[in-house]
Amino acid sequence: MNAILSSWTNQASCPICEGVQEHERMDEGVLLDFIDEEEFSKEFEKSCGICIRHLVRIMQTFGEHPNLLQLIGKQLHKYTFLSYELGEYDRKRAYQFSNEPKGSETDSWKRVLDQFAGCREVFGNEMDHRR
Repeated sequence: MNAILSSWTNQASCPICEGVQEHERMDEGVLLDFIDEEEFSKEFEKSCGICIRHLVRIMQTFGEHPNLLQLIGKQLHKYTFLSYELGEYDRKRAYQFSNEPKGSETDSWKRVLDQFAGCREVFGNEMDHRR
């Protein structure tokens, strides 16, 4: 059994996965290079940000980048707001608050899963086994 697992986990990297990795590194670098520019920063703030896996990779790969702390701060702000929305979702599920109007918090639990556990379209196949 160990031989089978070893042959699967120690196989050569897929050339497509390697290409994806290289493009991700370039995209991560571009994100850091431009996060301090006003227009780019405004567009990033409108987005859901980046997932925790990519944030960790950016921190590992670009630890000395001058804009790293700015990106981390923006992303932490997004996580804080997502946490607030998740709390609102949970609160409004209680009987005494169930008549309150529902808003963007209704899918916050899905966004939490996407950010921290990943989703099939983002974290498939070998993508989690890189490096």
